[in-house]
Amino acid sequence: MQIIKAFMKKSPLNINKQFMIGNGILAFAVIVIVGVMVYVSLRAGAEKVPEAGGSYAEVYTFRLDTTMAGDDVDVYLNDSLIFSGTVGKEGNAVSLNRFATDNTLMLVDRTSDIVTPYSIADGVLEVTVGKDAGELVFTGGK
Repeated sequence: MQIIKAFMKKSPLNINKQFMIGNGILAFAVIVIVGVMVYVSLRAGAEKVPEAGGSYAEVYTFRLDTTMAGDDVDVYLNDSLIFSGTVGKEGNAVSLNRFATDNTLMLVDRTSDIVTPYSIADGVLEVTVGKDAGELVFTGGK
């Protein structure tokens, strides 16, 4: 009995209590750091939006030329699908507001799953897509 009492003496240092207090302080510090990071990222994201509506004043127009009539295609602007279907005999046109500073038009041929990207330069508001000798041709203008 004397041996057990010797091991179970109360010491002035309560190790479990110190460990729990240390963990609590560490958890509080992590929560504060996460909160600061979220605040900074939301503030940085808000500065990039040009208007309250989240889009620019420019309007893009994408035309699928009559040379593509009958082709089954998907047209994406960045990661947004803007047209999906078969191109009509008179061609197709889609107009939408510019919503990012750097935009890429991607045309996917649904029969062969070939993706053809086209980086839209600054100042280009109208892009026409056609075919010449089986190859896609992108022409951009104002």
